[in-house]
Amino acid sequence: MISAYLQKLKALPDKKGAFLVGGAVRDLLLNRNPGDFDIAVSENAGAFARQLARVLKASFVPLGKPGQDIFRVVLPDVYYDITPLNGMNIEEDLKKRDFTINALAYSLEEEKMIDCTGGLADLKKKEIRMVSDRAFPNDPLRLLRTFRFGAVFGYRIAPGTLDSVRLHAPLIRQSAGERIRTELLKMFAAPSAFPYLKEMADTGLLFEIIPEMRELSGCVQNRFHVFDVLHHTLNALESMEKILAGELWPESASPLLPSEEIRPLLKLTVLLHDVGKPPVRSFDPHKKQVHFYGHEKTGAEMAEMILKKLKFSKAEIRFVCKVIRGHLRPLLLFRAGQNRTLKQKGIIRFFMKSGEYTPLLLLHALADDAAKSEIPEKGEFQEFVKKIYGLYSRDFLEKKSAPPLLNGHDLIREFGLRPSPDFKRILHIVEEARFNGRIRSKEEALKLAKGCL
Repeated sequence: MISAYLQKLKALPDKKGAFLVGGAVRDLLLNRNPGDFDIAVSENAGAFARQLARVLKASFVPLGKPGQDIFRVVLPDVYYDITPLNGMNIEEDLKKRDFTINALAYSLEEEKMIDCTGGLADLKKKEIRMVSDRAFPNDPLRLLRTFRFGAVFGYRIAPGTLDSVRLHAPLIRQSAGERIRTELLKMFAAPSAFPYLKEMADTGLLFEIIPEMRELSGCVQNRFHVFDVLHHTLNALESMEKILAGELWPESASPLLPSEEIRPLLKLTVLLHDVGKPPVRSFDPHKKQVHFYGHEKTGAEMAEMILKKLKFSKAEIRFVCKVIRGHLRPLLLFRAGQNRTLKQKGIIRFFMKSGEYTPLLLLHALADDAAKSEIPEKGEFQEFVKKIYGLYSRDFLEKKSAPPLLNGHDLIREFGLRPSPDFKRILHIVEEARFNGRIRSKEEALKLAKGCL
């Protein structure tokens, strides 16, 4: 465990009362590369940190608020945070931590493990268990961290810990939105977050974080759906993770897969994509059908408010809302194709309106469609998505990369127009005609623009 990572610490002349603690110990035991190292010392954390900085020839940076001393020693590839013990001794410090797998210490002085909460046994069992009954009241963000650690490590959450989450779930409202956002994105970065989102819903924590999702439970849908909106949403998340892992329809989905950086936001989008359904739900008593007219627009507006409250960035909010607002378009194209009313013009308009989001909307549509029934089967829709993406990547992007037939200067020079909203409208019409093959030359473009005037 120790050799590669702690050799430099062995060179310290004074290691008395110094302990490597927390996540670094856990990661070393699991043969994972720690992102940083936390060291707790019994006496004078500042002096220990300065000594460490001298030995390592590293930078020394005092951090923390008054009364909460943290000293950071920074190397190009790693940093060490040094703090005083939280208690009279290391055992007392460890018993104040969140989960047993994070409540482990290694004595730098005696070169031995210290485990007073059963963390080593829980690592072996692959179980997330809170250290004490005060774990969540002392820091409510730990409620969400329970599921984030579960997802990241793929560990089972102990039944007693789930019961405590259920009891203390409302406390999460005390946590800052920025901290909740960070935990959610870390959780969604894990390959399989679905089982833990489901447990978050079962304990009620999900609805304390996003109250708008509470109404999804029991919201019955139309004949195309087997599940209520909440279970459909969670199933869609599971389907998305299977698609991203290459387990579901890889021949149709593989070309659509986004970068690792985008995947957490895409999963968040799936979680929120139908949040607008309960407010717009209507029932036609004559046809005995349920409708959700405009739920994509309402959902995007609700998602924007939710994500602002959780302090997501403007770019992140724009991403989520763009996909939610357009998530029905691929299905509408497919139904038009089934009714033999789909034309080239409709496909081009989809590409132009969706732009670079086209692959993401198609990917989302695959996961959304798979979650409508208990056993997703490959059928016409998957083949349709594959065909549409082929048209986008092969034909549309090639034409889009070519210079436009007209620009704003042409409109000013040829027609004496002044810059106005009409510019965008006319140029859009001309570009759409070019993509559809109706026009191929600048002369034809000018003639079409003149007709628009």
